[in-house]
Amino acid sequence: MTTNIRSFVRRINRRAKNIETGMDETRRDVVRAMLDEVVISTPVDTGTSRSNWQIGVNAPPSSVLRAYAPGSHLGIGERANAAATIAAGNAVIASSSANDKLYIVNNYRSIGFLNDGWSEQAAGNFIGRAFRRAQDRIRRTRLLG
Repeated sequence: MTTNIRSFVRRINRRAKNIETGMDETRRDVVRAMLDEVVISTPVDTGTSRSNWQIGVNAPPSSVLRAYAPGSHLGIGERANAAATIAAGNAVIASSSANDKLYIVNNYRSIGFLNDGWSEQAAGNFIGRAFRRAQDRIRRTRLLG
């Protein structure tokens, strides 16, 4: 009888650990998808707005960054800024632990204007739309995977 109880407790503990691991993986996947979508959606002029998407662990970052690949308008710099921003964010996401709160922020002074539709490259509320696309992407992945 005691052996059955111990065996049951071990099984329950394994399942709890699997659930915890699965939840942490889902949390990371959601934040990665949100970061990808919002970075790609950010209108580009000099690259500074796109480069300033940052991930904070347990507190939002307060810094303002320079563009990873300064330049004007679209092209190679645009892709380089997106790739560098996403890579930097993914490194922070990967280093976080299951109980950490993750923040996605952009402290560049023009981000609010851009989200209000100031740029001709993106309609207003591009941030909200990017997050909804990320949410849909995660739902599709979880349903298909």
